[in-house]
Amino acid sequence: MVTGYDVEDRPDGSVWVYVYDNNVPFVASEDLNSNDHHYREIDRGIIRIDAAKSRWEFPMGSSTWSGGGGDFFTVPLSLIPDDPSLPGLNALQSITIFGAPSGAATISELPDDAQFVPVQDSAAIPGSAGFLVAPAGTTMSHQVRGTSTGRYSQVTTAKGFVAGVRDVATAAGVTDTLTSDPGDGTITFAGTKDRRLQLDLASDQRGHQRSASLLLRTFNGGAEAVDFGKGATLVLRHDGLATTLRLQFTDSDRRGIDRITSAPVRIPQGATVRATPTWRSLDSVRLVVVDNGKRTTRVLRDRSRTSTRVVLAKPEATGKRVKVSFRVVRPVVPSSAGLVVRVFKGQRVVARKAVAYAKPRKGKTLRWKVPRLRKGQHRIVARATLITSGAQAATLHDTARVTVR
Repeated sequence: MVTGYDVEDRPDGSVWVYVYDNNVPFVASEDLNSNDHHYREIDRGIIRIDAAKSRWEFPMGSSTWSGGGGDFFTVPLSLIPDDPSLPGLNALQSITIFGAPSGAATISELPDDAQFVPVQDSAAIPGSAGFLVAPAGTTMSHQVRGTSTGRYSQVTTAKGFVAGVRDVATAAGVTDTLTSDPGDGTITFAGTKDRRLQLDLASDQRGHQRSASLLLRTFNGGAEAVDFGKGATLVLRHDGLATTLRLQFTDSDRRGIDRITSAPVRIPQGATVRATPTWRSLDSVRLVVVDNGKRTTRVLRDRSRTSTRVVLAKPEATGKRVKVSFRVVRPVVPSSAGLVVRVFKGQRVVARKAVAYAKPRKGKTLRWKVPRLRKGQHRIVARATLITSGAQAATLHDTARVTVR
């Protein structure tokens, strides 16, 4: 960012904008050398705009910055605060990030109180990539017009809410309407093309980051409206022909990540779907489908592809020495593990040991001499946790117990 202080119209129709660039501060040698002063303050302080007003150039270091009309912005100095720090998400309230590689689609028909800020790329097709910024309470509704065969993605973020679409197929003449309401936690997609569609939503619920992904086929003239506002039950209103739906739910907190992926489920034409996971264990989803007043309920089980497991052996105790081992079935890289061992005297924990393993590989063994262990009957409870990432990201647990004298 530079500060402009004068504008000169040149005889050939071009424009010179004289600016102060804080990257080129005044140096003491300029007092003794007027040519150096002129070079640093004037020659290197001019933005040159061509006569067609379609291209600009500005010297920066050892190179020259340049661009077109879509990446040159001016704002009054009075709008810049005394502390010109970048705004955070809470200040922006709502921001939508849109991108169509190779310019396959452009964004249009924006809300009145939203502003589109294009990416700083002079080679990008106008409207094919950028940011929609809006104040609190704004429902972000706009159109995406296809210009060529390709794909686009979009995500809307606000405090405690994220929703978007990923790798949406488009083509010349295709028009989609996307509506995100951060206040209600909803997203709606309507389009003019049959295709596969993935919708992603996430909600922050008291330390738990819960997300939901839907993969289904949508149809020309139809619409998909999804509600995940409270982060507990997902509601899909499917306006279109019969389709198949695959669901994935994720729950992450300071302890790790739990995930469930369902098998494809057939959804009737025009049906409403309510999906409620068992968030404590995330091992099943209660699915209710309402079709023309008829209600059908079923339970979906996890169909994740991960076959990795952590298996904890029964703790062994000899006197004050405790041995606990776990093994990893079909390990993947990268992964990490943790082992917590607690010794109980009745209902009271009298000793505790926690160990982290950055590379658990096929398993680990903990040998621990328990300090200050009194005579009598004790319970030893061990819990192993394995965290994997990448395509098979999951948090896996196993618990083993033994009573010793």
